[in-house]
Amino acid sequence: MIEGEIEKAAAAFGCSLETARAVMVQARCQAHAARTILVRQGERAEEVILMLFGRARAVMVTMDGRSFRLGDYKAGDLFGAVERGASQRADVTATEATETARFHAPVFFELAERHNCVALTLSRSLLRQIAHLSDLLGARVSLSAAGRVYAELARLADAGGAAAGIGAGGVQRVSPLPSVTELASRAQTTRETASRALSALERRQIVTRRGTALDIVSRRRLDELIV
Repeated sequence: MIEGEIEKAAAAFGCSLETARAVMVQARCQAHAARTILVRQGERAEEVILMLFGRARAVMVTMDGRSFRLGDYKAGDLFGAVERGASQRADVTATEATETARFHAPVFFELAERHNCVALTLSRSLLRQIAHLSDLLGARVSLSAAGRVYAELARLADAGGAAAGIGAGGVQRVSPLPSVTELASRAQTTRETASRALSALERRQIVTRRGTALDIVSRRRLDELIV
């Protein structure tokens, strides 16, 4: 086991290097290039996977062929087998160079019983995923397709930090602005709908493009459209 992997595991679990060594001796570490499929929807879920480095995306394909983005995983997140005999509910694909640690599921749950830090990391990861899925479901049920696009822009602006003090109302910047295809995926709608929604905001001068960024000139007016 490489010392760097031990340090990443210690950071992920919030534990000592000694505990991380005891846990990681049970793991199989792998490096993955961007676009590598880490797990496939429908295959038997036999491992719990810890993200040590990088990012990955979970996408579920429905029976009628539509893709539904379930969320992204980053360093410290866990996914994979949560119950015996279950199948993977989504494809999980690395979106950048990624490193994972794979545990045989029964072994991982024994480690969780033995080490509080592992159990706590598992609980926090599951709670984050549940909260994210609840937000997705709520938006899907309560918002129009365009409203979901506007809500995602507002979320990205908030994630980018405090508003820049430009003008009386202030300006929030989304930088870099995701591609229209990416924005549509995040909002669970079509590329055409996302493109029309962005164009409508520009025509009404609610947003302004700045190279690869998007300035939200009036956050109040944007929020009013999230319906």
